[in-house]
Amino acid sequence: MRISRYSPGLPTLAAIAALVLSLALVWAFVIRESASMGVELEYEIYRNASAMLENAWQDPESATADPEVMGFGLYDGFGEATFRDGRAPQRLDAGDLPQGAYRLSIGVDSAVLVRALGAEASRSGMMRPMMGRGRLQSPGSPGEPWTPLAGASRYVWIEYALGAFRTGRAVLFGGAGLLTLALGAGAALVARLAARNRELATRAARDRELVQLGEAARTLAHEIKNPLGVIRVQSALVRKRIKEGPAGAFEGLAIIDEETARLSDLADRIGAFLRGDEGVPETFAIGPFLADFSRRYGAACESGQALAAIGASVRADPERLRGILDNLVANALDAAAEAGAERAFTLEALPRKRSVELRVGDRGAGIPAGLGERVFEPFFTTKARGSGIGLALARRQTEGAGGSLRHEPREGGGTWFVVSLPRVGSGTGAPEAVPGGEGD
Repeated sequence: MRISRYSPGLPTLAAIAALVLSLALVWAFVIRESASMGVELEYEIYRNASAMLENAWQDPESATADPEVMGFGLYDGFGEATFRDGRAPQRLDAGDLPQGAYRLSIGVDSAVLVRALGAEASRSGMMRPMMGRGRLQSPGSPGEPWTPLAGASRYVWIEYALGAFRTGRAVLFGGAGLLTLALGAGAALVARLAARNRELATRAARDRELVQLGEAARTLAHEIKNPLGVIRVQSALVRKRIKEGPAGAFEGLAIIDEETARLSDLADRIGAFLRGDEGVPETFAIGPFLADFSRRYGAACESGQALAAIGASVRADPERLRGILDNLVANALDAAAEAGAERAFTLEALPRKRSVELRVGDRGAGIPAGLGERVFEPFFTTKARGSGIGLALARRQTEGAGGSLRHEPREGGGTWFVVSLPRVGSGTGAPEAVPGGEGD
């Protein structure tokens, strides 16, 4: 049965494109604002350096008025400090900084600007400042000689605190990060909703096709059952009439009876699949049930555990569960025969906290890649004489009991088919009687 596939369509693609575009715009804005903040910081430091240089010439005591300035210094061409305040170094290695140029170094907590003074440092009447208690000394200070020396200071050095800059940038990137997380969560939600919509659309398409298939199968099963009944009656009459005839006639009748029974069984299974009810469920111990089931197959059933001792209970229709396992065992035996292995199967049970797994394993060739879920589709089969209804019916009846049916590769070759049923109670009490069986 071919199931229609869901396409995400333009709305979903448009939503994804909008999310990607939003993220691109957010981070483009952040990068631009971060660059703008860097330019503003550079301008602020340069402005402070110019203002403090002017103050140092006019009023040395007011040179470091800005609280963000962590240090300020003036240096001659040899790197010797002519004025130093705060964290300004004693000596400065300015390198080959051209006249009028500057160098800005941004660290973790502060930024340092070194500027080579130009013509403004050669003002007429500028006095060579002398070092004293971290301030420029005024001309004529007691005991300190002074001489006019134009251009004594060649470099200006300033260290500026980055507290406000770091806070602003942290707020900018933090807000962008939170917005990115929000958009990412929105994208994940959209993707999840899209996946859910695909799943629902696929399931709806499958249900529609199953409804159509069900109508056709119901009609087919009804039409098959009527002539089969007539064939059976006529076969019995012919058998009675030729009772004393040649033996070959009975062989032909046996073939007719066999094929009639096979078609009748197929019609019954199609009807059971279409009904899909849970049967007549009851609670029973799975251990004695499996022990009774395995005895029916004798040496063909292999088990590495004492089945009767499994202390777990399930609630299901025991006859339907027996039919499900019969179907899986028949497939396991056929798979082993096709692979040239011994016609045997493995039966195991794994009690879990909330469920019980019944596992039927074979040593066949395994399920081909790409056919994982198709083997459960109605009327799909890889067998020459298979009907393709067995596994579909087994899964439907298992799901009707509140469980699930899946397959997985078996180590060493072959396949495990796993029937998982909800567990009832703790499973620690005494084993219950086996419905429809003799127990242990």
